[in-house]
Amino acid sequence: MGAFALFAILAFLIPYKRLPALVFFLLALAVAISRIYLVQHFFKDVYAGSIFGVFIAFAFWSYSQRFPMDTPTWYNKRPKLKS
Repeated sequence: MGAFALFAILAFLIPYKRLPALVFFLLALAVAISRIYLVQHFFKDVYAGSIFGVFIAFAFWSYSQRFPMDTPTWYNKRPKLKS
């Protein structure tokens, strides 16, 4: 779930989507296949985790698009010099 969430959020955030998104999907798929190959999870676990991971990434991405974060101004303020 973590691999699919990470690679999905990276795919959502990059500006050019075609090739990098495919690479991110293949990396997440490689992680999923390795979990099955190493007998750490069953196929159902990996399948459900991939769906939940992409859903979580989409939820965070849509929230960040709906409510963009403003840059904080406390570090941009310069102290006033006495002259």
